[in-house]
Amino acid sequence: MARSSSSSAQGWAGSPSPTRRGTPIFATSRLNGGRSSPGKPTAARGIQNVRFIEADARAEVPRLFTPGSLSAIHLQFPDPWWKRSHQKRSLVQTEFSRLLYQLLTPGGLLDFRTDVEDRAHRMIAAFEACGFVNPLGPGALHPRQADEIPSAREQRYLVNGAPVYRAKLGKPLRSSPVDREP
Repeated sequence: MARSSSSSAQGWAGSPSPTRRGTPIFATSRLNGGRSSPGKPTAARGIQNVRFIEADARAEVPRLFTPGSLSAIHLQFPDPWWKRSHQKRSLVQTEFSRLLYQLLTPGGLLDFRTDVEDRAHRMIAAFEACGFVNPLGPGALHPRQADEIPSAREQRYLVNGAPVYRAKLGKPLRSSPVDREP
């Protein structure tokens, strides 16, 4: 199962992809901003393997998934708060990073994107500290791949030529001490 967490999960999760066809996909969105249900456009296109909920991923993800149950996690623009006083609400913190590591199967993928370079480097550091491996080397950002499906938010950045910072980190095939923490 793949999981997406973003303010624009609808765009990515609802995009048809031959590589995800038949794979159960679960997408969360912290805020819907009064828009219509994010699942409606997906259902209208006949995509049946996606489920959306509007919730705080920090509260719902541990309740919904068991350790080792996810093959991929996609975090797209997870931390929209700019002010320092709002950093406590950041999704990518040590505890949540450890949880994501535990939820992935060995060999699983963590793919994230953000529009703030400093945040990208902080997220990479937090994930690597929990045991994720960066195939391009510690702290390295990843280039955009031609087969990636951009979220609605990322599409806007691509059209405007604005940068999107990303990394694809892996969970090693061997167990790490993080796997055994409560």
